[in-house]
Amino acid sequence: LPSAFTISVGDNFYNSGVRHVDDIKFLWYYETPFNASSLQHRWYISLGNHDHRGNVDAQIERSKVSHRWYLPARWYSEVFCFNGQRIHMMVLDSDKKLWKVQMQWAVAQFEETKSDWRIVVNHNPLYSAAQRPLTGNTRRLLEPFLAKYKVHLYLNGHMHLMEVYRSLRGSVG
Repeated sequence: LPSAFTISVGDNFYNSGVRHVDDIKFLWYYETPFNASSLQHRWYISLGNHDHRGNVDAQIERSKVSHRWYLPARWYSEVFCFNGQRIHMMVLDSDKKLWKVQMQWAVAQFEETKSDWRIVVNHNPLYSAAQRPLTGNTRRLLEPFLAKYKVHLYLNGHMHLMEVYRSLRGSVG
């Protein structure tokens, strides 16, 4: 299936992240299993709770070594065009200790955007039907932001299952 890029929603190296930029886990869990020609493009990487059990800076440094692995900072944004539409994609760090400063940055990003589409990527779900979803804090912190800036798409991981939710209010999906 042809694609322009891939988005990772965190927990890139289960169970305890990586130790250094040349950690063998990059080969075992990324380079080897995802080596198909259809996957030789940019991967927008986000960080999950298991990544924080290791050396997050090593994953950031990997961006300087790999042409596909793209994690320039713990959180970042990209603006690009697709089919004539401007897309502003924001990738957030799941570490709750960073939320205050990260959300100040996020507000400034979306205050200035002129994009047609706004996408937020974060490891933690807003909602989940999983047995122990642990979504309350993420929802409390992010849902007002997503609604205010009319985010069109929120992508997350964490729960190890696939769910699709659509807001009944029409502003958060």
